[in-house]
Amino acid sequence: AHPILVSLGAMIFLQGLGEFLTRGGGLSGMPEAFQVIGAGHFLGVPMPMWIFLGAAAVLIYIMHFTRTGFSIYMLGSNARATEYSGINVKRVLITVYTLSGLLAGLAGMVMLARFNSVRVGHGESYLLITVLACFLAGANPFGGFGRVLPLVLGLMSLQVIASGMNLMGASQHLATAVWGGFLIIVMALRMPFLKQS
Repeated sequence: AHPILVSLGAMIFLQGLGEFLTRGGGLSGMPEAFQVIGAGHFLGVPMPMWIFLGAAAVLIYIMHFTRTGFSIYMLGSNARATEYSGINVKRVLITVYTLSGLLAGLAGMVMLARFNSVRVGHGESYLLITVLACFLAGANPFGGFGRVLPLVLGLMSLQVIASGMNLMGASQHLATAVWGGFLIIVMALRMPFLKQS
């Protein structure tokens, strides 16, 4: 089966299971020590930003200075050539999905600590932001060589847009609509390049 179908199937299954276990309600009331992760500051910088920068630094190290990162780049460029070169493609794919799951779990814990509550589907709007940030970073949806640092800068630029709209008194829902429109524009501008590559 295609990976995107498996991912969507797993997402729907886990979302339904979560709705069943929580009966559609939310969970709240985390200990104060846990809330420091979401609302605390260190050297004047919010803790979620430190966690974000730490995760980005770990990914930069993995992708640029380890054999695993090199294998991931090779796999994204040409899966068949990677397999012929002796790299265990299945192991690399499992590593990629594991890293993705760990980072999603970390993001969920930060959201829980920041809002002091959580419910199933709480982070669904961030799926759009993730796709948009990848496009802004120059990632090719059909595979290839990407970089972590441009992705970090793309995410920061989207956060600046959201913060600016928040300061102007705009609704968070309007910010999501603006992100969606921005994604359509970026895709339209990049489509000729994607067809050539």
